[in-house]
Amino acid sequence: MKKTKLLILLQSIFLCAGTVFQFSAAQAEEAYDFSRQALEQSYSTVREATQGLAAHTLYRPQHLELFEPDSIPVVVWANGACRDSNYGFLFISTMVSSHGFIVIANGAFDAPAITGGTVVPQNQIDAMDWLASDEGQEQLQGRADLTKIAVAGQSCGGLEALIAGADPRTKTVLAFNTGFFLDCALGVCRDELENLHTPVLYVNGGPSDIAYENSIANYNLTQTPAYLAEHKFVGHSGFLYGIREGQGDTTVLTQAERTYVNWLDFMLNGNQQARAYFFGENCDLCKHDDWNIMSKNWD
Repeated sequence: MKKTKLLILLQSIFLCAGTVFQFSAAQAEEAYDFSRQALEQSYSTVREATQGLAAHTLYRPQHLELFEPDSIPVVVWANGACRDSNYGFLFISTMVSSHGFIVIANGAFDAPAITGGTVVPQNQIDAMDWLASDEGQEQLQGRADLTKIAVAGQSCGGLEALIAGADPRTKTVLAFNTGFFLDCALGVCRDELENLHTPVLYVNGGPSDIAYENSIANYNLTQTPAYLAEHKFVGHSGFLYGIREGQGDTTVLTQAERTYVNWLDFMLNGNQQARAYFFGENCDLCKHDDWNIMSKNWD
């Protein structure tokens, strides 16, 4: 199925689903245990409108009472093409949330799936502001940890994340299939990288990714700790959509889930098992034939 048809199908399904999307865990749910890897824990999730923040959507664990107050790390997400809809990233955002994270995604709950946009990093700043607001505290029942915030995005949304990553509240940036152009295309320039203060994960899809050269160039210019992970076969959008060399491949989605969640678990929770996915002689990405990796400025 072509991507556009898939997006239209997803839009139809979730418009009919009402205001809450629920993804149920396959196992009995217990209190979250930060001594364990996030990937080992699975929770039912909901997708819902964000109260008091009309241009965003919230993905969160359904049973917030299983988490201590001020304990759940947060991801602020910007969509590919800087779209005003997060339907195209519904699967990955749900999977991330199911492992014990809150995701606040750009785009209203019912925003049309086909709209595009321009680079507006203020959307992610607004989401961070919302976390501390009365509306945010009430909707999340005081469970969000405001000291553990990641900004993330894909393609044009990755540019938004790299800019919003300058905010002092952020702890890490995840930049999928993205990077500032040398000629300041889209109205943003590579000198934005000088404002970063946290570790950055760059992920690209290999030479067929239109952001491939920008991803490498931005990694080289980044002065904070940085990690470059190149999946050789997924192109510009295949990593988060589960497409390998133009064909659907669910193993790619598994790799996306593991890479995304382990980075968050390492950076926000300090989990050393998650760190071992990226670092060490026997790290998972080091020995995987699909990947080329580089890192710099780490202790």
